[in-house]
Amino acid sequence: MKSKFQKRAFKTPNLPEPIMAIARKFSNKRTATPLAFDPASEIVSTQLTDRVKIPVNAATLKQNEDSFIRERGQFLARQDRWDEVAEEIRQADNNREVTDGGTSVAELLLFGARADVVSAAEHALLHGKPAKDSAFFSGVEDLEMVLDEYPDDYAVALIVAHMHIDIGWAWRGTGPEADLS
Repeated sequence: MKSKFQKRAFKTPNLPEPIMAIARKFSNKRTATPLAFDPASEIVSTQLTDRVKIPVNAATLKQNEDSFIRERGQFLARQDRWDEVAEEIRQADNNREVTDGGTSVAELLLFGARADVVSAAEHALLHGKPAKDSAFFSGVEDLEMVLDEYPDDYAVALIVAHMHIDIGWAWRGTGPEADLS
C-alpha cells in the first residue's frame, strides 16, 4: 500500500564549498553511537568515573581560608621575615580574629610558621628515633636562634613553644600509652 504522502525531494542549497564540506561531515550516518546514548550497552559506574575526568575542588571555603592563612605564615617564615609574621600573629591575637569556620587566625599563622621544622622532625622520627646522620636538631636550633633575636616578642616565643610541643607529640608516636617507656 502506497502512502498518499510522497516523499518530498529536498533540493541541495547552493552554499559555498567550505560550508558544504561541514554539512557533509555532519550529515553522514555514523556507525558507532556515543556511549552515553547507546541504550543497549551496560555501563558500570566505575568504568564511567574512570573515563570522565572533571577537576573538582572538594575543599570547603573554610579549608581554603585556613590553608591560605597557614601558607601565609609558612611563606613569611621561609623568607625569614620574622618581624612581619610576629606582627601579624600579635595583631590577629589582639583582635581575636577568627576565620569564617571559627579557627583562630593567630593559631593558623603560628602553625604555618613552624610547619617546616615540625614536618622535618616528624619525618626524622618515622622509626621512633632520629637516624644518627639526620640533621634532626638543625631546624629546632634555627628557631631557637630566631627566639634569641626577638627575646621580648611573645609571638616568636609562641612559635618556638608550639614547635617543641608538636615535636614532643611526634616523638611520642601514635602507639598505645602502654607501649611508651
